[in-house]
Amino acid sequence: SIWRLLLPAVAAAIVLVAFLLAPQMRHPTGRNHATPAAASPPVAPAAGVTPERQSFGSPALDEVADTQAAPAVDDPPPPALDEVLRRNPGNVDSAMRSLFLLWNIDFQSGAGTGCAQAEAQGLSCLFQRGSWNVVRQLNRPAMLTLTDSNGDTHQPILTAIDGEYAELSIGGESARFSVAEINELWFGQFMVLWQPPNRQIDAIGPGTRGPNVLWLRESLASLDERYATAGDPADYFDSSLERALMEFQQQNRLQVDGLAGQQTQILINSLLADENTPRLMAGKQ
Repeated sequence: SIWRLLLPAVAAAIVLVAFLLAPQMRHPTGRNHATPAAASPPVAPAAGVTPERQSFGSPALDEVADTQAAPAVDDPPPPALDEVLRRNPGNVDSAMRSLFLLWNIDFQSGAGTGCAQAEAQGLSCLFQRGSWNVVRQLNRPAMLTLTDSNGDTHQPILTAIDGEYAELSIGGESARFSVAEINELWFGQFMVLWQPPNRQIDAIGPGTRGPNVLWLRESLASLDERYATAGDPADYFDSSLERALMEFQQQNRLQVDGLAGQQTQILINSLLADENTPRLMAGKQ
């Protein structure tokens, strides 16, 4: 039949058309032939690898920086002097024991007053009311009388002065306070130990005679040659010694009265003292 004759021709035509259309089907033309980049799924980082981040404006890095820059917590301030005193009421005997230790002597509880025991050791107590200038001038450890906010009195030992700061021994423990803070509780009362010449604490003045007059004459001459005098006899307090003493008092801002009382004797004693004598200010004689 005729269809048998046409069938091979039709099949050949179909194969030809398919062959011609195959390239276009593999590479279609048009604007939308590429897959949009936004549709591509993100590539996950490999395990253990941290994605790189920008160093500017990164919130996480800012938080770390803020944490590292946080200031350290300061130590709490030391307790105020008033508080320390109220915690350590103490007593005069314990204060005298601390003061005696600075002189390398022992204080015996129940063996008499502190001043009586000091006298037995060749020392003497001087009670004064004065300023810090007087304390510095005497340059001796001192037992201060301080009054706390409750109205109770205390006797800390002033052991050192360094500029505007002072060291106090309270209850056997040393602590450093500003002079201004101590002033708030101090009304100028203090006591120092000193070593009188020949164990005699009498004032040395015109007309007197004895070993203390000789000590005064020789001591002034040792301090400065302008205070040197030649008495006849040397143990008599004459007018030349009086003039030398008054000049010394004037130069050292003492009361200029020509009478060597305890404060004048202590200052001379301090200026001539050996290295074993305790002082408030290192290097000052």
